[in-house]
Amino acid sequence: MLSFFPWNTVHFAVECCPFSREIRSKLENMARMLQVRGKRMKNQELLSKAAAIRALGKELGSLQDVELIRGCEGHASRLYFQVFDHLLTNKNFSFKGRSKRPPKDPVNALLSFVYTLLTNEVQTAVKTVGLDPYLGALHVIDYGRPSLACDLVEEWRAFLGDRLVLGLINKKSISVDDFVYRDVKDTDFVDEKDLRSKRPVEMKPAICRAFLQSYEKWMQQKILDPVSGKEFGCREYIFKQVQRFEKHLSQKEKYQPFLWAGRV
Repeated sequence: MLSFFPWNTVHFAVECCPFSREIRSKLENMARMLQVRGKRMKNQELLSKAAAIRALGKELGSLQDVELIRGCEGHASRLYFQVFDHLLTNKNFSFKGRSKRPPKDPVNALLSFVYTLLTNEVQTAVKTVGLDPYLGALHVIDYGRPSLACDLVEEWRAFLGDRLVLGLINKKSISVDDFVYRDVKDTDFVDEKDLRSKRPVEMKPAICRAFLQSYEKWMQQKILDPVSGKEFGCREYIFKQVQRFEKHLSQKEKYQPFLWAGRV
């Protein structure tokens, strides 16, 4: 049975900063990605953006207003994706900015796909612990959107999503020929049915199956949990983090988002 926490309970959670910590964790994980790979690749643009994102993360510590937190996160994400193309060593692929609904190139298609898979993981965990996945705080509540799952997936995007996509592309496990391309205009998209049937770019069935296999293998990697000192598989760790969030809502413990401390 789902627990429908009243909005003021979720607002209490925001005021006590688990969501600002969640976004700060996301920003730190993005900054770490750019910093470590920037040093490895001797790329000053990556290092500069990492420093700018980290500075925004420090600003989050003083923010209580949800709109300001959203704005800070949006700014950091724009900085991150401005240099995402520098992370692609396979130059058969290009990235000119984040596009979604619909994604307009193969890299964006892969990012959107893996983010959807991760959001589904979180949504399953949210339902399992008895929370309502549609009642979030940072993502606007909208019909059909699992806002709480969208909130809680943020800490996993760079660590699990971006690294998987970059690894498959840069190791040439995926080719630009693995996609179907369509000549469509923005005016062609009227509703959700159009978004599904008129995507500018879409994975072919064979590479979609191969991607899902890689994703399942990826999710089996072990992560050290600094709280317990134990290692967990990614899916198990996601569930444990959602459990901790539920305990935070019931004021049993403070929520600590996942902060990536290992190799990039």
